[in-house]
Amino acid sequence: MEKKELRSIQLIEENRYNQIKSKVSVYEGILKRRDLQITSLKDVNDSLTSENQYLVQQKSTLTTQIDSLQEHQGELERLIDDAKALRAYNITIWGGSKKNKLKEGVSFKRKSTSQVAIRFKLSPNNLIQEENKDIFLCLIDAEGATIYNPDNQIKFFRLKGSDENRFYTTKKTLSYENDLQNVELLYQSENLLNKGEYSVNLYCDGELLGKSSFSIL
Repeated sequence: MEKKELRSIQLIEENRYNQIKSKVSVYEGILKRRDLQITSLKDVNDSLTSENQYLVQQKSTLTTQIDSLQEHQGELERLIDDAKALRAYNITIWGGSKKNKLKEGVSFKRKSTSQVAIRFKLSPNNLIQEENKDIFLCLIDAEGATIYNPDNQIKFFRLKGSDENRFYTTKKTLSYENDLQNVELLYQSENLLNKGEYSVNLYCDGELLGKSSFSIL
């Protein structure tokens, strides 16, 4: 009976062993499949990492190209703005007084100069709309100060692209018709101009049209 009982226990253990072995085999199969999946995922990850590095490089290249294009676009916009600006040429200076006729020159005698005329030409520009234009004259003395209007009113205009106000001596409003125009701005004073070097700056739409200079001896 004891032998039978022992044998019965052995059979039970063998069955249990076989069951466990069978489960282990199943688990091993699952683990192998998981290993294959992990290996596959690692390959995919390596591929994605490589692709990501490539995309990062591509992004960096595209960013550089975009920056270059934006810079180029900004340069083109500046060139277009510059092309759309009026320009003065053949700027001449005429000096004299109420008693004396104006004479062209680059230097004038103080005893006979109380007024100065700035004469120049505006070139045609098809990019500019035909409309009234304000031409500003900034007459700057030897100390760097702008000579104000004869009526003693402080007047100014704003420079394009900035918040800076620029005082001016006098201005003239003309009808710009996109053709060759002769323009004259006259500064008259009750007093004779002081001796020294004078700068002449002409502006329109907040931009410099042209510049010149003269001296009072």
